[in-house]
Amino acid sequence: MTKGTFSFGRRHTKVHDLCRRCGKHSFHIRKERCAACGYGHTTKIRTYNWSEKSMRRRTTGSGRMMTLKNQDKKTPMLTKFSDRHAALVRKQLKKNLMFH
Repeated sequence: MTKGTFSFGRRHTKVHDLCRRCGKHSFHIRKERCAACGYGHTTKIRTYNWSEKSMRRRTTGSGRMMTLKNQDKKTPMLTKFSDRHAALVRKQLKKNLMFH
């Protein structure tokens, strides 16, 4: 009948340990799976759309970066196209600017 103080006193083993991938105390020892990032279950980082804030915290650009590849901030309209096409467009733009 008792599920209060007596039961809580018996809890002295660790269920979760530190995760190797995300470093959080969320790695379930018996399941061998991280509750936070999904390590041990999947190679992809665990994300859900219902948790928009956590996605924002972990996404690309949230940590230290030297450069962000595949994102040209000066000419965002050219990022849709291939590099070759972008080079051609830049060339044409440069040519048009020279004659004006």
